[in-house]
Amino acid sequence: MKNTDDPYLGTVLPRRRFLRAAAAGAGGLLLPLDACADDQVHDLRGRVTINGQPATTKSAIRPGDRIATGTDGHFVFVIGQDAMMVRSRSEIVIDRHDDSGGVLRLITGALGAVFGRGRPRQIRAQNVTAGIRGTGVYLETRGDGTYFCTCWGEVDLSSVEDPVDHQAPLADPRAGRRRAGEVGSRMNRRGALTRLAGSLAALALPRPSVAASLERAIPASGEELPAIGLGTWLTFDVTSPADRAARGEVMREFFAGGGRLVDSSPMYGASEETIGAALPPNGKAMFSATKVWTVGALAGRRQLENSYRLWRLQRFDLLQVHNFLDYETHLATLKRMKAEGRTRYIGVTTSHGRRHDLAEKIMREEPIDFIQFTYNLNHREAEERLLPMAAERRIAVIINRPFDGGSLFGAKTAKPPPGWARDIDCASWAEALLKWIVAHPAVTCAIPATSQVAHVRENIRALKGRLPDAALRKRIADDYARA
Repeated sequence: MKNTDDPYLGTVLPRRRFLRAAAAGAGGLLLPLDACADDQVHDLRGRVTINGQPATTKSAIRPGDRIATGTDGHFVFVIGQDAMMVRSRSEIVIDRHDDSGGVLRLITGALGAVFGRGRPRQIRAQNVTAGIRGTGVYLETRGDGTYFCTCWGEVDLSSVEDPVDHQAPLADPRAGRRRAGEVGSRMNRRGALTRLAGSLAALALPRPSVAASLERAIPASGEELPAIGLGTWLTFDVTSPADRAARGEVMREFFAGGGRLVDSSPMYGASEETIGAALPPNGKAMFSATKVWTVGALAGRRQLENSYRLWRLQRFDLLQVHNFLDYETHLATLKRMKAEGRTRYIGVTTSHGRRHDLAEKIMREEPIDFIQFTYNLNHREAEERLLPMAAERRIAVIINRPFDGGSLFGAKTAKPPPGWARDIDCASWAEALLKWIVAHPAVTCAIPATSQVAHVRENIRALKGRLPDAALRKRIADDYARA
């Protein structure tokens, strides 16, 4: 029955009323209310991009737009009768929004939203689809699932594969339609505002189960990427079921610790096939990166198609030309594949300090998104030209061989790191060596390779805690050289 005293029931929720109510109900959490009622953007803080371009308070939001927020980003906007808050380190895509309804995808991160009644809406996350009818909701993607909370209204939930982490009064997602008011008393205006404030507070405060991690923005898009990845050279070149199961455990620990980028190549033997065969359920947010390593356009296309098959993917996040081999031919192919949507980013790689002159030439002349090279305490040549040029050209940097193939360990690291390790929250040399690398402002991600669960746990801990500043980086390098 319609309650005429409750603006949330039986009417289309005016966006201005929502914005005022949410701001009041959340203690001013949501937005300042001096913005023009006709503006779509009502709060913008930190780094926010729309289709890879910096957002402004006058930005227009349209169907088809991809919105991403950085580590300090916070974005509140309205589109039609719907109001949304995008939390930091998040990415959404507005697939459709018209008179017949709308579809919105939460790629990663967290989203709070209130939808006006009348037209069906659908939110798609990594393992759940929510049908919306005049509802206030909060969603957050995690490495192994989706957290979902409803404020009021009705939601039809369907699980794609894994169950969502649901908060009462939601039932199991496979149970179909649930109403927020089915548990407890009938929800009135005060109850709706209280629940909305609770959901919005969840956006502003870190959830205890999701620890903050070090992430770096990809310059080409603003997308945030965890600064520690996983390499697979030698370590994933296995074929037996037992060995592949063990590599699956390595990946499971890597993703559970907050990692995303997994890098491989056809040059790495069976590594690509191992990734595809052993990828664990919590790897759905993986940032997939592989390479082309052959001569000739036809051979390159065939090799890339084989990589899609081995990884069991329809689209890669990053395709790279390995060690610059026939790079002009293959970059032309990768550009076409990017335009076709088969990869999101393209790049080139080198290692062992080789061919830095060619790396500079490619960065100057080609529209690449990523470059990969070696950088560690034994090999610092990249500091002279490659890292500064990558920063200048706004190219993301992946660091391979961060432990110099293991040679950084030995007599120099036999004892625990000195007292400065406490200042950057490190318990081991591995953590300190990785933090030394990713603390360089031009570095996006380092990719240590390992086949050991204990080692990947140690590596991924470098995502947590403080980073060394320039003075401490110099001290770490000096202490290591003297050891």
